[in-house]
Amino acid sequence: MKKVVLSLLAIACLVAIVFGSQWLLNKNKEEEITTASAEEIAAGKSPQSKEVPGALPTLDINSSSSQDEVIAVMHKMTHQKIIANDKWGALLMTQENIVTVHEIIELSNYPNKNELLKITKRWINGDFTSVDNDHNIIWTLQGGSIGKAQGIMTPEEERWFIIHNFGEEVVEDWMHNQ
Repeated sequence: MKKVVLSLLAIACLVAIVFGSQWLLNKNKEEEITTASAEEIAAGKSPQSKEVPGALPTLDINSSSSQDEVIAVMHKMTHQKIIANDKWGALLMTQENIVTVHEIIELSNYPNKNELLKITKRWINGDFTSVDNDHNIIWTLQGGSIGKAQGIMTPEEERWFIIHNFGEEVVEDWMHNQ
């Protein structure tokens, strides 16, 4: 009887080791970011600047929106600037949109109000040097598990992201306001 129990225990341990190793390998693959050459970026073929599902032209929040709704909008706005394997949804990160989000947060009693205001204040001031970290803070508040930001796109990748998701005419306005 002891031999049977020990054999089953050994088999269970081997199965756990195999599946655990497989899970770690897959997790590490997910975190690897596909990079593009300068030629691919210039031609708009960077994986970071591709069209994403759920890109919206305008904000869909107002002063009665919940913290979760505002966070979802901020998350979509960061997709214009960050490097990540997976992105769902996008909203233009314009000065007007940033100010609107900031004003909604200022008038709120959200649990994460102070942290969200710090992020939007940086954005209002044109400081996107930590937008990848901002994304990951927002992503964590949403319980994110796929699509962690791994850096910030080049201006050329961002330009192509805007073209692919919002159109050629929108990118001209964006470039004019930079």
